[in-house]
Amino acid sequence: MKHIVAHTPATATAAIQADAQNLTHIDLSANAVLSLNLPKLLPPIFQALANNTHLTSLNLANVGIADVSNLAAVLPTQRSLAVLNLDKNRIANEGAIALASALAQNRHLMLLSLANQTASSRLGDATLKAFLAMFDTNVTLLKIVWRLE
Repeated sequence: MKHIVAHTPATATAAIQADAQNLTHIDLSANAVLSLNLPKLLPPIFQALANNTHLTSLNLANVGIADVSNLAAVLPTQRSLAVLNLDKNRIANEGAIALASALAQNRHLMLLSLANQTASSRLGDATLKAFLAMFDTNVTLLKIVWRLE
């Protein structure tokens, strides 16, 4: 098993697209290049993830993500990712609800971390209700790390 830390978003995108059998982890947490150009660099990462069958862990903590619509679009059919770290971003109720809806169809993600979103992006009752509904069909998500307001 190979642990790969991608130092640039371009390297990460290429590695995910290549779908190498030994690629199990990509860490782009606190990546300044990604943070400065999220609208351009993040969608290709999520698009590449749609067809990847070996990546089990993706760390996108502390890069400023607010819009998770591209991620939510690929999660229902993504078949390898078991751990997704989205800590310390700007994901609000709307984004968390989109993730919950996508995860209702996902059968592989086991840990989702949404802890420490920015003060203006607190997760609340609507997020909790969406995740409770998601658990009607999803039995593989074992742990959510978050703080609800």
